[in-house]
Amino acid sequence: MSLVENFEQIILGKDEEGFAFTQVYDYVESVGQKNEGRIFFTLEMPNNPLLAEEIAKDIFDCLKENFYLEMDRDPYLRFEDSLKKINEVVLKKEKEKEFKFISNLSIAIGVIARDNLYLTQAGDAEVYLVRGKYVSVITEGLSEDDAANELFSNVASGALEDSDTVILSSTKLLRYLTEIDLSKLFSNYNLPEALKELRSLLKREVSNKVAILGIEVKEKEILNEEEKIETAGIPRVSDNRRILMKLSSVLPALKAKIANLNRFDKQKFQDFFLFFKGKKNAILLLSIIMFLTLSVSVYSLQVRSREKKESTTYAADLLHAKENVDLAKQRSYDKEKAGVLLDAAEKNTLKVLQSGYLKAEAIKNLETIKSQRDMLDNVIRISSDKLRLVADLSGKRSNVNAIGLLSYQDTLYAFEYNALYKLLLDSASEPLTIDDNEFVVRGTYFEDRDSLVFLTKSGQIIEFKDGVFTFMDTEDKAWHSGMDVAAYSDKLYVLDAENNQIWKYKRRRDKYSVPEKFVSESDLTGAVSISIDGSVYLLKSNGIIENYYVGKKQDITIDNQPIVPMEKPKALYTEKDMDQVYVLEPEKKRVLLYNKVPGKFDLIYNSQYIFEDVKEEIKDFYIDKKARKMYLLTAAKVYEMAM
Repeated sequence: MSLVENFEQIILGKDEEGFAFTQVYDYVESVGQKNEGRIFFTLEMPNNPLLAEEIAKDIFDCLKENFYLEMDRDPYLRFEDSLKKINEVVLKKEKEKEFKFISNLSIAIGVIARDNLYLTQAGDAEVYLVRGKYVSVITEGLSEDDAANELFSNVASGALEDSDTVILSSTKLLRYLTEIDLSKLFSNYNLPEALKELRSLLKREVSNKVAILGIEVKEKEILNEEEKIETAGIPRVSDNRRILMKLSSVLPALKAKIANLNRFDKQKFQDFFLFFKGKKNAILLLSIIMFLTLSVSVYSLQVRSREKKESTTYAADLLHAKENVDLAKQRSYDKEKAGVLLDAAEKNTLKVLQSGYLKAEAIKNLETIKSQRDMLDNVIRISSDKLRLVADLSGKRSNVNAIGLLSYQDTLYAFEYNALYKLLLDSASEPLTIDDNEFVVRGTYFEDRDSLVFLTKSGQIIEFKDGVFTFMDTEDKAWHSGMDVAAYSDKLYVLDAENNQIWKYKRRRDKYSVPEKFVSESDLTGAVSISIDGSVYLLKSNGIIENYYVGKKQDITIDNQPIVPMEKPKALYTEKDMDQVYVLEPEKKRVLLYNKVPGKFDLIYNSQYIFEDVKEEIKDFYIDKKARKMYLLTAAKVYEMAM
């Protein structure tokens, strides 16, 4: 099979400080040689568009120059070597600019060569494959074990098929759309229309610059149109073949006669049938009519028979699904078993729904499954009328991209990479600049010092107290970088999963102590968040919650786990004298609540809040235990909900 690609590209977003870029390079078109691969490239970088454009050009030029060397080699090896060269170019660029920008880049690269797709990604970029009615994230896991100083470290590859659609995006589209939404877009529309609809759907959701490139793969046409007409539809039955071969011998004359029928008048109609005058041609005409009638009848019977068989099969699948739902209701006392039954019911019901048969019944059964899961997991779905908009930060900065919420001196604050916003009754103050050069990643309230503490990408600590931002030093003048920070008593804890450690710093009068290793003999791979109530609760990206007390990992159990497990949680929150641990999972738009077991480190799952009406990604949350309120943060808005 030989495949060809059509492609379309769009740039979304109004962020004037951001940069997005797409490019396609075809070696055949460029140098007129044998097709040895077409390159597809998307890049996004927030802030500093001039530098971003320079970086994009350097990376793309390096890819072009290296991938097409030694074209007798396997494309996979050429692609892999090209990425190594790019890593070298990027590291050299960082040294030249004296600015670490790798962590700010989101890049998706695909190469199609010899009907195979080779791809890689960095940052938030993702690549999706739409095959039939199914959507897959085919870059999932590629950057999970990336080295901190490398842009690319993993490659995925696979064979393409006729009618596949590949989507390269510099951001995670599934933050804004479901897999079903994507499937419908690229199944129901051609590529340009699908991207046009996608732009319309994301226009209000996406504020930062985003690059999206769609690739439609089709089987290369080999026969020309005349060859198709002459060879199409010839039956294998010998009698029918003789009739059709006889028909093909007179087709040119028939074609000429039909072409002359410009007006449907009586004379020309008679002239047309004069062609069949005579016994031989009359018999031929009658044979053709009989053959066509018979063929249509047989085909119609086959279609009806197949549809009846399929309908019966899907009806049985749906009945089996309903039986599993009923069993799950009966076994609600055994949550784990009920969950397995509902999973099986959902799988069968989706199969029926995608077939096009019994659509209304299938949709109704999916709603029943959803309700039963809600009951088992004690789900509380929060509608928009139960949320109060506290502040819209975009009124203060149009391209705001908030990342965290903190409480300080009985006032709530929101912050982004370089700015802090004080939240008033129903608005926000003008942003306070944290620093012009640093990029804040997380923050925490330091009760012992009555201050806010911010951790930056470069591994700096900035304190905010009485309206003043101050860079803090350690006794050895060297902070460890990390992805989260928490404070307890007079100590600051920095989560550094890359170095498999939580660093503990004691606050001195005007600086911090040298770091101490807090944990020993533990694997912190995938850790994303920590929170402290005396012991340290740690959350991993796969949904695992761990506990460390005086640096030692505790054996804890978590009972009554939700039947819809956590897959990509982002943040965990608790504090001293709080009886619960809360976990945010943005992709499922939910916050899960676990009760602490008194006198132990164990947890019991209690319930979860799902915020389906919040269309934007939930970036962070804060629990006000005194006021019994939960606050949610998106890129631009802060919401309040009574608990």
